[in-house]
Amino acid sequence: MRNLRVGKVYQSIDKRYVNYNIFNKFNNTQRFFTLPTNIDLTLPKKIKLNIAEGPFDILSVFFNLRNQESHSIYSAIIGSGYLNILRHFIIAMKLIYIEVHIYIDNDIEDYVINNVYNFLEIYRIPLYIHRNAFPGEKDFGVRIEKINETIQRLI
Repeated sequence: MRNLRVGKVYQSIDKRYVNYNIFNKFNNTQRFFTLPTNIDLTLPKKIKLNIAEGPFDILSVFFNLRNQESHSIYSAIIGSGYLNILRHFIIAMKLIYIEVHIYIDNDIEDYVINNVYNFLEIYRIPLYIHRNAFPGEKDFGVRIEKINETIQRLI
């Protein structure tokens, strides 16, 4: 839940975001949000795995930038980390014929991307880093007018 009235609600929920445990899971490694999608695994076409940090970032990517592209997965890590979500889709879901697009916040350290690069390089999975270069913005969770997307292919 996102609190739009910080400082004006009960102290126990007076944070910008309040996470509710709805599945009785206390393991933080699978704490991510994925938009519902249909993927045809018989298509000889790579699945685009689009990953952002927060739910508003990935919703903005889905609606504003990629225009609800088909044969794509849109997921937000919500604090669980990029490697956890990649392990989920590659190892648990067994999706190998993919390309990874990360819509990274501008305050993320380089070592985070290096870890992702090292993990994906083993599988030879293409990696694209998307940044919002609009002055004063740090991520993609904003209106389309405030997005100046830059893309860098690493693998």
